[in-house]
Amino acid sequence: MNFKLIIIINFFLALLSGNYLYPQDGINKVLKGIESNNKLIKSGADYVNAKKMEFRTGLTPYDPEVSFDYLFGTPKELGNRSEFMINFTFDFPTIYGKKSFLSDLKSENIIYESTALKQKILLEAKLICIELIYLNKREIELKTRLNDAEQLYEFFKIKLEKGEGNMIDVNKAKLQMMNALSDFELNESERIKSLNKLNDLNGGIPVIFADAEYPTQPQLPVLAEIEKRMETADPELISLDYRLKISKQEIEINKDLRLPKLSFGYRYESLLSEKFNGFHVGITLPFWENNNIVKTKELESVYALSQIDAYKTHLKFETKELFEKNEILRKILIQNKEDLSTLNNIELLKKSLLFGEISSIDYLMELTYYYSIKDKIDLLEKEFYEVQAKLYKFEL
Repeated sequence: MNFKLIIIINFFLALLSGNYLYPQDGINKVLKGIESNNKLIKSGADYVNAKKMEFRTGLTPYDPEVSFDYLFGTPKELGNRSEFMINFTFDFPTIYGKKSFLSDLKSENIIYESTALKQKILLEAKLICIELIYLNKREIELKTRLNDAEQLYEFFKIKLEKGEGNMIDVNKAKLQMMNALSDFELNESERIKSLNKLNDLNGGIPVIFADAEYPTQPQLPVLAEIEKRMETADPELISLDYRLKISKQEIEINKDLRLPKLSFGYRYESLLSEKFNGFHVGITLPFWENNNIVKTKELESVYALSQIDAYKTHLKFETKELFEKNEILRKILIQNKEDLSTLNNIELLKKSLLFGEISSIDYLMELTYYYSIKDKIDLLEKEFYEVQAKLYKFEL
């Protein structure tokens, strides 16, 4: 299918949806839309509420037990006997407060787990937007290259018709034009693929994103400051901290479960003309029921602590690696852009070719060299902004 036709279809689908995102609003607008429309993020909010309700289950005492017995006497002279009893069983009183605190910890943790998922989705969307900016910029560049290649092809065709050129130059120019067209169409294919990914993250609502300039970013703070922000704002690390707190609280609860359960109740008994009623008091001694549970929870707590240490180490090295890569890319980009500005002599090359000062081979070689340097810089620039997006992911 023609690539331009696909773009037009996507555009009108976006208009008909009534929920499209305008390109001039930039990356932030796209991310806000995805935060509202993404199906995983939306379902995540419902999941959090459901889990919070689940965590509040089991905080009350056990349900009362009611029983009624009717026994037939033999011989009949003994009469029939009836018995009614209602009984309430309670854990040791200290357990209820600790269970309530555990419920609060689990509710807080599930929020940060949901936040971590949202951050992951938004970072993926931001990286796709950066990819699209690169592809949009490249589209402009490749259009220019295609126009230049078409003009070069026409130039050599006219020279051949006038008897001033040769078929070899015409063929070289035609190959250059075919290569430029191929690059343009491949780039367009990648743009459509990236837009489709963005549409998917936006809950199936088409996104129009035509930005061709990267957003300005504030200057990065020192590495120590970034690491500090990461540790205090990273939802995965906060969630791991909560898991450790949860594990420790479960140890306390299971220690209290070793204490006796208490039961209180009322009992009524009737036999012929005799009636008995009174109170029931009982105690359950948990000798075997919770055996080894405390030891299990203690081992889980040790594991949770090791997870925190491992993740902090990973986060520190990942942040350091990204920070150093950011500095290297920044310096390379500054230097390469300065060098490229001195090499930007395409118009001079065209004039030299036009007046016969250089051959077609020299022209194409110089042009190819310039294009390769320009493409390399554009890729480095995209990588630079991808690194910055990862360093600022805690702000999403």
